[in-house]
Amino acid sequence: MRRALWTLAVTLLGVLAIIPAPAAADPHSSGLIQVDAFVRGEGSTAQVVATVRNLTNAAIDTLRVELWGGGKFLAATDRTALPAKQSTVITLSTDKPDESYLIVTARSDKISDQVAMTPLGRPKADLVPDPLLVAVTTSLLSLLGVGLGSILTHVTTYRREKHRMRFEARKSDTERYAPAYREFLDYWRSSISLSQLESGFGQMRSKAFVPENILTLYNETVTTLRDTAATADTKKAAAQRLYAAIDELTGTKANAG
Repeated sequence: MRRALWTLAVTLLGVLAIIPAPAAADPHSSGLIQVDAFVRGEGSTAQVVATVRNLTNAAIDTLRVELWGGGKFLAATDRTALPAKQSTVITLSTDKPDESYLIVTARSDKISDQVAMTPLGRPKADLVPDPLLVAVTTSLLSLLGVGLGSILTHVTTYRREKHRMRFEARKSDTERYAPAYREFLDYWRSSISLSQLESGFGQMRSKAFVPENILTLYNETVTTLRDTAATADTKKAAAQRLYAAIDELTGTKANAG
């Protein structure tokens, strides 16, 4: 009897160790800043807690943290003078904890940088148990004779399904925001007019989520268009790179100007 109980305990511990536990989102970083954020709480009491670290040896002049959810702007906080190599913690309330994401903008010595962070994870202590994991654990307790091979097969299937769901979610977001991307491309048409680019891009961001790589290209393009020493060909090439990236992302195949 004791041997059977010991076998049961060891098997249960093995199952709990093998099944992967969800974790908070990995930190996102750029040339100026690193952002680490998570969601805590539920419903109207939920909060997004973000830690922003200055990665450079110079102070950041201004810092803006925007909270978005469901494709809509929810809230923002502005900070000034973040010292070199220092961090600051910002807390924002949200009523859309499972749809929230952050856009963090930093400016230092005329350099602007931006980080988009999605999805936001949760601390392990705040996570709601996954129904699939609960069902699997319960089944394994009643089917100890199945053996380690069956457990490993299940874990592999779980991970593959999780990756598939993430892929489908990203694909769904792209399809959902495709009209806003197309509208921007048709309006801008890779013009080297800075005002036209900023106006159109701002309207697009108010309607749709913009991936981090697109934000990076946008900032690079704005910097080039503002550069009085840059030639018209250089500015046109920068504009076409941004245009092509959004065109490839959405598959709009709009006509560039």
